[in-house]
Parts: sequence; structure tokens; C-alpha cells
Amino acid sequence: ETNVGKSTLLNALLGEDRAIVSDIHGTTRDVIEDTVNLRGITFRFIDTAGIRHTTDVVESIGIERTYQKMQQASIVLWMIDASVLSKANSEFKIQHSEFIEDKPLLLLFNKADRITSEEREALLQSYAHVDAPKLFISAKEHLGLDALESHLIEAAALPDISQSDVIVTNLR
Repeated sequence: ETNVGKSTLLNALLGEDRAIVSDIHGTTRDVIEDTVNLRGITFRFIDTAGIRHTTDVVESIGIERTYQKMQQASIVLWMIDASVLSKANSEFKIQHSEFIEDKPLLLLFNKADRITSEEREALLQSYAHVDAPKLFISAKEHLGLDALESHLIEAAALPDISQSDVIVTNLR
């Protein structure tokens, strides 16, 4: 959805203000991409428009691009505003399964610094049907980003390389 902290997370991962962050719903309308090296692995992160029903033509184009990028992605990060319990969010897997089929999915409960342990448990129960790691983070406060990094590296599922392996690259 909109205003869950997707752009804030991108900025936190990049260590710079690359994406505009605002309280206004629908701020991100176009795709914002950049790369980050995490423990020697380069990830290309794509910040997209939040998915919601809108009559705004430009925002609708941005939402369509979100679906396109989800289909192209190797790993999908689905961010949820932990401070707002929403039944619509908990139905994500059913509504958008064709876009994430056979891809690693990470559920990120953002704004976790604003909720109680009881609310954490309620979120975990609400999303128990979703077969994915569930991480509590605060993109704004940079909390839980180390755990996210570890899960991303695990989700990348790169083969182990030994000293006797030969690696060929084509750098130009």
C-alpha cells in the first residue's frame, strides 16, 4: 500500500536520500532503482508506487509498473505498515500470487518501533497463512536492517564457491 515506508527503506539501504519521502499518499509514481552491495553481493533495489485503487491516471500508470517490476523481480519485499492492522494487507498472497509465484518473498512489518509486543503477535497471526519470512523493521530508525540484509543474502541463494572453483567474468 501507499505510505508504508518503501521509499524510506530504499533511502536507508542506499545511505542517501534518493527517493522522495512524504506523508502524502501516492508520492512515488515512477520506478526508482539503484544498486547496493551487501556482503559482496550486488542487489538492485526497485522502489515502486504503492498498490491501491485510484482514479489518478498518472498514479495508475505507476501502479501498473509496480506489477511489471514484481513479475521481473528475483526477490519480492512486501512492506506492511505495522502500526495499522489491515485485513486488506493480510489478503496480499491471495490477490497478488500470480506476480510472486515461485519467487522468494519477504514480509517486512515496517514502523515496528511504534507497536507493542501484543500487536506484533496479532500481525504474525494475521499473516500466518503467508509462507515467507516475517521481519519487523523500522526503515526510518534503521532497526532490523541487519536481519533484512541476512534474509536477502539467503534468498539470493547463491551457490557456495570453493578455492578450487574457476570463476570467469566478462568486465568491460
